[in-house]
Amino acid sequence: EEIFIILSGHVKIRIGDEKEELFSGDAVMIPEMSIHQMWNMGGKNVKYLCLGVSREKGGKTIVVSKKIITRKAG
Repeated sequence: EEIFIILSGHVKIRIGDEKEELFSGDAVMIPEMSIHQMWNMGGKNVKYLCLGVSREKGGKTIVVSKKIITRKAG
């Protein structure tokens, strides 16, 4: 499981097939083994805190993509 807490900014998050917009002060829990993505929806940097729980011995976070998504302002 992971918890994302938005400290500043505006994001859209996709968890499985569901999408939601989050703003400063919002939090969302990501169920374990869920595929998820997050996009910056504003013109400023987003600051967020991510907390994770590893349930297995030797658990780790795995990076499955190093693709960086950017968008033109305006």
